[in-house]
Amino acid sequence: MFSNTTYQNRRQQLASEIKKGYVLIAGNNPSPRNYKGNPYRFRQDSNFLYFAGIDLPGLNLLIDCSTGKTTLYGNDITVEDAVWTGSQPPLSDWAAKAGIEAVKPASDISKDLTRSKEIHYLPAYPNDRKIWLSELLGITIEEVNSGHSIELIKAVVKQRSTKSLEEVAQIEDALNHSTSHFHVDAMKMARAGTYEYEIAGHIESSMLKNNCSAAYSIICSVRGEILHNEYYTNQLEDNQLLLIDAGAETAMHYASDITRTSPVGGKFNTQQKSVYAIVLEALNQSIHKVGPGVAYRDVHMHAARVIATGLKEL
Repeated sequence: MFSNTTYQNRRQQLASEIKKGYVLIAGNNPSPRNYKGNPYRFRQDSNFLYFAGIDLPGLNLLIDCSTGKTTLYGNDITVEDAVWTGSQPPLSDWAAKAGIEAVKPASDISKDLTRSKEIHYLPAYPNDRKIWLSELLGITIEEVNSGHSIELIKAVVKQRSTKSLEEVAQIEDALNHSTSHFHVDAMKMARAGTYEYEIAGHIESSMLKNNCSAAYSIICSVRGEILHNEYYTNQLEDNQLLLIDAGAETAMHYASDITRTSPVGGKFNTQQKSVYAIVLEALNQSIHKVGPGVAYRDVHMHAARVIATGLKEL
């Protein structure tokens, strides 16, 4: 976690932007793979991490924008829980690390919400969170899906779009574990006869060896035209291109996202080289175009024009 003042300042900035009502930030719960006792590896909601930093399931955050007071809702683990997960500090200790003033049982949030105040929440993506919001707010699932706060979305996007130096350090750490390890290794492994799953396995192993995890499902495929291809059983052949879209996520959940395409065998043929040169030119021009006040859309459209022009000239 960062310092408690970091999280306090983030919440204060958010409260001052919204000004009135409550901001409700829901944390995630464990997600079962095939039954309740066999969950996927837990991943906390990114917005909850940004404003609280606590990487534990079953938590919710309520910010009273008129007073600036923040309350953490959750339950300490039981003796039975500890048998499975090990002992953990009480939530009051975690709250202190996040600079949160009050800790209450999870069930108290329903009676603490004053219906006379506007309740701002972000779009919910886990289905269990949608059901919880429906029951908490006394509205239908359809109303939950349409009732998220546009004002809150804009405030959070504005705040999170500017990274602090400590956040940049985390992102650079994730990048270093991507570029200096598995992406270069994967290019060297791209030889005829190798299977995609061998390379994908090396990528995942490299992440774990560096105390990282995959920021998203690894794409490692000679069928790069399929955007989210998680199929790894093709055997590489000469004159194919291997696309790898993979990024590492640090223990604090800051991530890299890198896509590279390399030739099987290490050398492009004439056609591949021509197309790759166009893509590389678009990348280099886009990097030079990035700067303060430049819109993402403008950079995107410039890259698209470079690619379109290059392809027409082939």
